[in-house]
This record gives sequence, C-alpha cells and structure tokens, in this order.
Amino acid sequence: MALASELLKEAKTFWRMKPVAVLFDSWYGATKLLDQIQSYQWLFYSQIKRNRVINACAVADDLVENGDSLIGPLTGSILGFILKHENKFFATNNPLASNKRIIQSYRLRWKIEEIFRFLKSELHLEECQARSITAQQTHLVSCIIAYLLVQKEQQSLPGKTI
Repeated sequence: MALASELLKEAKTFWRMKPVAVLFDSWYGATKLLDQIQSYQWLFYSQIKRNRVINACAVADDLVENGDSLIGPLTGSILGFILKHENKFFATNNPLASNKRIIQSYRLRWKIEEIFRFLKSELHLEECQARSITAQQTHLVSCIIAYLLVQKEQQSLPGKTI
C-alpha cells in the first residue's frame, strides 16, 4: 500500500499527471489510497471486496442481483457509487458514471495486467538480482524499454508473434 501511495504522489507532484481515472483492483481499495486519490481530484474505478461495509452492511448483503447499485460512503470523506456486475462489486467516485461506464473503465485495467505478465514471463522483470535500488530501477526501466521496442516491432510486422 505504501508503494502505491508513493507512486501516486510521484505521478501527481513530479510528473504532474492528470489521469482520466485511476484503475486498481480490490487489494488497493484501502481508505488511505482512496482518500489520496480523492484529494488529487482524480476519478477512480475499482473492484471492491464483497465484505466491504457500505451503509452499515456488506455490499454483498445489500446488492443481491446483477445490476443492483447503491450510493454510500466508501470512506469518511468519499461518497461512492457501487455496482454489482457478474457477482463482482465495483466502485467509483464518479457520480456521473453509468453502469456501462464503470465496467468498461475497470476492464481497461486488464491491459495493464497483460503488460506486467509479459514483463515477468518474457523479459524476466522479477529475476533482477541487484541489491541496490538504483540497479533495480535500471532493470525495471530496461524491461519497460524492451517491452516498448517489442511492441513497436510488432506494429511493423502485423500477424507475427514474439
């Protein structure tokens, strides 16, 4: 959680990013992170755990049917829109989001998962044996550059795989 918080802070302060939205899975739905994203005035779309308490009971108890939704406090300062879809629960701080928008936005997160899977399996991201932070950062950046080069090459050779 601390690393995610630091990365969000760096994105805001150092890189001055203004994302359309922040996407994350239920493991990152902690109050501290949600409040941090809200303080940056960024939107988020997330899956939440079925036992998350909203309006004094777990969302799984409140939202029984697919398509059911509710508005309630995600944290002390964030009013969230919560939706049940395919027996999963999704949340956003976007009060104007439709059910379709919530699901479509959250599904974009899967592309990020695919990139990390590629970085780990094909480019051996996790096999860095360096001890220093600088060397580990260099390894990470090298893997990302290699990924970008592979993607560029794939664009010039349609139909070919790695």
